[in-house]
Amino acid sequence: MNPNYPGHPYPLWLREDRQFKPNNTASFVEYLRWMRQPEREIDSSERVQIQISKESQAQNNFTKEQVLHKAVEKASHYAEYFKQKNRQTALIAGEENTFSAQGVGRSRVGGIRGPESILLPAFDARGMPYIPSSSLRGVARSQGVRAIARERIARLEESGQEITPLDWDAAREQAEREIARYFGDLDATEADRAGKVIFLDAYPCGKTWGNSEKGLAIDMANSIWSWEGDNPSYKPNPNLFLSLRNVKLIVGLRPGKFCDRATFERVRNWLIEGLQLGIGSQVNSGCGAMEIAPTQSLQQPFFQVNFSLTGQLIHSYQKTEWNAQKNKFQTVQSEAEVRAIAFKSMLRYWFRTWARGVLPAEVIRDRLEPQLFGSIQPQIWGWLTCRVEETSHLRPRTQLQGKEGNCLQQQGILKLSYSPQAPEFRYDAIARLFVNLTWLMFHLGGVGQGARRPLYSRQNRTDPKPPWYRGCDLRATRIEPSEIAWERPETLERFAEQFQQRVREFYCALGELAGAFEGCLPLPVRGEAIAQFSRIVVCTGDAIADKPFALGILHQQAHLGNGRYDPDLCGDANSNPSPIWIANLGQYQVVTVFDSDREKRQLFLNNLQQNATNYQIVWNNPSVANSLETIN
Repeated sequence: MNPNYPGHPYPLWLREDRQFKPNNTASFVEYLRWMRQPEREIDSSERVQIQISKESQAQNNFTKEQVLHKAVEKASHYAEYFKQKNRQTALIAGEENTFSAQGVGRSRVGGIRGPESILLPAFDARGMPYIPSSSLRGVARSQGVRAIARERIARLEESGQEITPLDWDAAREQAEREIARYFGDLDATEADRAGKVIFLDAYPCGKTWGNSEKGLAIDMANSIWSWEGDNPSYKPNPNLFLSLRNVKLIVGLRPGKFCDRATFERVRNWLIEGLQLGIGSQVNSGCGAMEIAPTQSLQQPFFQVNFSLTGQLIHSYQKTEWNAQKNKFQTVQSEAEVRAIAFKSMLRYWFRTWARGVLPAEVIRDRLEPQLFGSIQPQIWGWLTCRVEETSHLRPRTQLQGKEGNCLQQQGILKLSYSPQAPEFRYDAIARLFVNLTWLMFHLGGVGQGARRPLYSRQNRTDPKPPWYRGCDLRATRIEPSEIAWERPETLERFAEQFQQRVREFYCALGELAGAFEGCLPLPVRGEAIAQFSRIVVCTGDAIADKPFALGILHQQAHLGNGRYDPDLCGDANSNPSPIWIANLGQYQVVTVFDSDREKRQLFLNNLQQNATNYQIVWNNPSVANSLETIN
C-alpha cells in the first residue's frame, strides 16, 4: 500500500484514491468502510520484533483516531435527516404521544462492533445513529417489573409484615408474570400475546443536533485494572470508539389494537422513568441518563459532593497529528471532560485496596466488587450508580496548559445513588460504606491524570518544558447532606483521629455487607493493598523546588538523572504504577506507601520523618489493628 499523502508512511484508507471525499450526507459508517488495513501484531519473543510489533500497534491506534475524528467532523451535517425522522415520528405516533428526552453526558446504545472491535452506537439502514425501538421497549419493561414488584412490597408493608429478601424475590417473580399482559408473551391468552403499546425508533432532535457539543463524539474506554488470580493487574488499554454526547431524542409510541388509555399511560410512564434511570451500557457509570420535563428522576442521590479538580485533569480522548520531523504520530492536545467513569473507577480502586487488607481476594473478586460496582462477566448491574454533573469546563475543551497562565481547572458535582438492583434493606450499609470511601478517596489522592501526585508547577525550572503542571489537586467544595462532617482539620493530630474514624466506619459497613472478618488483621497482603506491609503518614514541611514537601523528598531520592526516576519509588511506563501516593491537603500532605518494608521505601519514609516539621503515622499503628479487631 502506498502512503495517502507525501511524507506520511502510514495509510489511513484502503482505497488508493487520495481525493476520496464523501458527500456531507454520508453517515459515519462510510468512513469505517474505508478504514486502512491495520499492521498485524507480531508474535515473537525476540526483543527487536516485540518493539516493532509495539510500534505497529501504536500506529494502528493513532490512525484509527484520525478516521474517527473525520467521522465526527462530518456528523454535524446529519441535522436535516434527523428533522425528517422527527416529523415522521410525530405523524405516526401523534403529537400527544411524542415527547423529548435530553441526554445527560454520554450515551452508549447498541454495542455494535465495527472494524478492529470499535464499539459503534446503533445505526439505521442509512448508517445514522439512533435508539432502536427494541431498546426503548426493554427499558420500559424492566422499569415495569421493578414498579410492580415495589407495589407488591408496599402492600405487604401496609399490612405490617416484616419484609425479607425472600419477599423481594417472590415480588419480582410475580411481576415478571404480570408484565406479560402489557408487553406480550407467547404463552399468554390471545389478547395478551402481542404487546399493548407500539414503540417507535427514537432519533436525535434535528434542531439541536451538532450545537454546543450535542452530537456524535469520540469516546474512550480504558480498562486499567483487572484481576489475575488473587492479585490486581495494572495494564492500561485505551480503546477509542464513538458515542452520543448530550443528545436530545424525540421519542414516540402509540397504543395498539387491544390497548386502553390507562394501560398506554402506565407503559408510557414506565418508559419515562426508565429513561431517567438510563439506557444503554454503563448506566451505573453515568452514561445514558435522560432528563424529561416536567418529571423528576426517581434516582435521587444519597450523597453528593461539589468538587474542583486542578492539574492534569480528566480527558475523554487525545488528538494526534503526524510529526514529519520525528517521523511519527504525536499527541497534540487532549479533550478535557469531567467523566463519571473516572470517579467510579477511582472509588473501585480504593475499595479494592482497602478491602484486600481484611478480606480474602476471592470474596472481593467474585462477590463484593461485582455486587457493588457491577461486572461484564458475569453480567451484574451493581448496587451503586455514580454520576457527575459538569458545572464548569474548558472552552474549548482542547485548551492547552500555558506556561504563563494559571493551571487549568474542572468543576462538577459527584452524585452517588442506589441502583434499581440495590436491595432496600442494604441501603444504610451501602451509604455508610461509600460516604466513608469517598472521604478517603478525596484525602489520599486525585482523579484523572496525575492522580498519584500532588499538583506542582514546572514553570520556573532552569530548562523548562511542557507539561507546565503535573499532578492534580482534588478538593471538595460542598457536601450534601450538609450534616456529614467533611471540613479538613487544621492539625495533624486531629486529621489522624478523623482518618482513623473514617476507616473504622468504612470497615463496619464492609463487615455488614461481607460478613465477619476472619483471622489476624490486617492481612499479610502485598502489592496495592492497605494491609500489614503498608504505611500511611501525614506530614508537614517546607516546599522543595516548587514541589510540596513530601513530593520534593521523594524526587530527591528517586531522581536518577536525565529525567529518569527510580521505578521502585516512582513506577515506570511499562505498566508498573508508582507504589507511593501523595495528596496535598494544604497545611499537610498525606503519603501512602505500599510494601513499605522494602529498603528504598523505608529510606524514603525515614527521610520524610527526619526532614518534616511534623510527622505522624495514621496507618500501621497498633491502635488501628486493635480497632479492626474490635470491629470484628
